[in-house]
Amino acid sequence: MRTCSKCGVALNENVKFCKACGGQASLDDKKARVMSAYSLTFEFAPSLAAAALGCSVLIGVIASIYPAYKAGQLDPVEALKSL
Repeated sequence: MRTCSKCGVALNENVKFCKACGGQASLDDKKARVMSAYSLTFEFAPSLAAAALGCSVLIGVIASIYPAYKAGQLDPVEALKSL
């Protein structure tokens, strides 16, 4: 059973916000104990997300340019004969 972090009202498992005060639902006891035992917290860093996106785009561009360059160097007739 979850409770509201502001007013303490009992909430259902699937409710994320309290309808009475708008407070966020707290984690149930088991999840809270596990997260506190391992010091698990969630923190979204936009700079890390942008860096990951940039790296994946860079790898994709490099991985597609090299084969295209090599294919451009081939004679089309000879390339089709090899198939």
